[in-house]
Amino acid sequence: MKHFLFFLSCIAFIFPCKAQPGNQLVLGKKDSIQSKILGTKRLFYVHLPTSNSAAGAAKKRYPVAYVFDAEAQFASTVSTIQFLSTHYNSVCPEMIVVGILPENRRKELTPTHADIIPPYWDSVSTKASGEENNLLLLSKKN
Repeated sequence: MKHFLFFLSCIAFIFPCKAQPGNQLVLGKKDSIQSKILGTKRLFYVHLPTSNSAAGAAKKRYPVAYVFDAEAQFASTVSTIQFLSTHYNSVCPEMIVVGILPENRRKELTPTHADIIPPYWDSVSTKASGEENNLLLLSKKN
C-alpha cells in the first residue's frame, strides 16, 4: 500500500496538471472617451451580443442598455441579459450593454448634495456628494 501511494505521488509531481488555456469568460471590452461635458476622460465597458460575430451581424440592430455604476453592476447586468435572451429563454432581445465607470461613485450617483453627514459617511465623502445631474446631462447629449 505504501508503494502504491508513493507511486501515485511520484506521478502527480512528474505530470503536473495545467488549467486549459483560453477558457475564459469575457463579458466585455474596456475603452475610454474624452467627455467635453464633464471635462474628463471616462472609462467604460462594452458588451456585444454573441450573435454579433455571425455573418451579416453588421447590418443587424440591437437595443442598448446603459449601466451607470459599472464597477458594481456591469457583470450582473450582462449575465442577466445573456440569460434572458438565449434561444431557449427569449424574454428580452439580445442587447449591447455599455457600462460607465464612475470616477467618484458617491459624487456621481447621489442626486443631491448632503449637508448633514449620514451615518457611516466620512466628511470628505459628504463634500463630494450630489453631482448626479452632470452625469444625466452627459447621457442625454451623447
